[in-house]
Amino acid sequence: MNENRFAHGGDCFGKQVAIDFSVNTNPLAEPWPEPLWEAGKRALQNAHHYPDNECRKLRAAIADWEGMKPEQILCGNGASELLMAIVRAYLPKCTGVVVPGFLGYDWALGSLEDCEIRRYFLDEAKDFVLDEKFLYFLSEEMEIVILASPNNPTGQRIEETFLFEILKKCRELSIIPVLDLCFIPLMGGGRFPQWKKNALEICPDTILIHAFTKTLSMPGIRLGYLIMRNEEKTLKLQRQLPEWNVSMVAQEMGAAACSFLKETDFLEQSREYIAEQRRWMSDALREMDIRVYSSDANYFLLQTKEPLFEALLEKGILIRNCTNFWGLGAGYYRVAVKSEAENRQLVECIRSIITM
Repeated sequence: MNENRFAHGGDCFGKQVAIDFSVNTNPLAEPWPEPLWEAGKRALQNAHHYPDNECRKLRAAIADWEGMKPEQILCGNGASELLMAIVRAYLPKCTGVVVPGFLGYDWALGSLEDCEIRRYFLDEAKDFVLDEKFLYFLSEEMEIVILASPNNPTGQRIEETFLFEILKKCRELSIIPVLDLCFIPLMGGGRFPQWKKNALEICPDTILIHAFTKTLSMPGIRLGYLIMRNEEKTLKLQRQLPEWNVSMVAQEMGAAACSFLKETDFLEQSREYIAEQRRWMSDALREMDIRVYSSDANYFLLQTKEPLFEALLEKGILIRNCTNFWGLGAGYYRVAVKSEAENRQLVECIRSIITM
């Protein structure tokens, strides 16, 4: 871990960046679909009012989209704020995380004065796939375990049957499972609304975290939500948030997004496009003897001896340098799937660097 261990993708400030491959957003959502633009304009026209601090319209739209009850949903200023609310509400003394994994988990847990973070290191030889050994990693001392499907930065999903085994073990050990599903809408196989209900049935303490950031390329709007079965515990988490934590623009655009996604085949188109482009990019890079790890997401992890980060930045292309991820180091990079033209430009730039 280097000294800038909490750096994230998207840090294009102060750099000359023409194409940002360090942020994993939906390429088909740039520019935004018209309903989102119109919702943003409506919100700005009413921005002289306070936003609804209960997010009633937004929670109703999300509930309709997810097949849940509004009372089971809590909205936040991105998934990051909700992660912070979770750790502040439960104040765990021992938490389990999978590494390499999203650095935001360390950021949230590190805000606690006394919390042991136990890390489960994924096996590179197995393409960083979470395996059954993880069940033995779980223990009675753990109060929370945080998992992502698909995982970031490796892009691997947790197979449904295995995830249910994890949830059963968490229930037996009284561990609260926090499932980060921010990338799942863009993954092949869909949103799995029934799967989510099954997860909440298997372990009623499960917390599901989502965000509009990736699905509709809205990182600057800052909008996330979580789903919990227990409505009283949802209120407990809400007490860890400011009264007006979700802006009027975010609420209006989020409600419009739910309707748009429900009424169109936009997500299916996005998943097909991303899978096709990811496959092409992976094959092209492997032909250059670059190791590309298998991925189910709209991004993938690669490893090469060539110092790609600085060389690409000189060409105006930003990728995610993974040196500050636990379990990784120099030579690992995360690359997003973008438009076909941008993807081809990236591949050609890498080819030119390697063949110099």
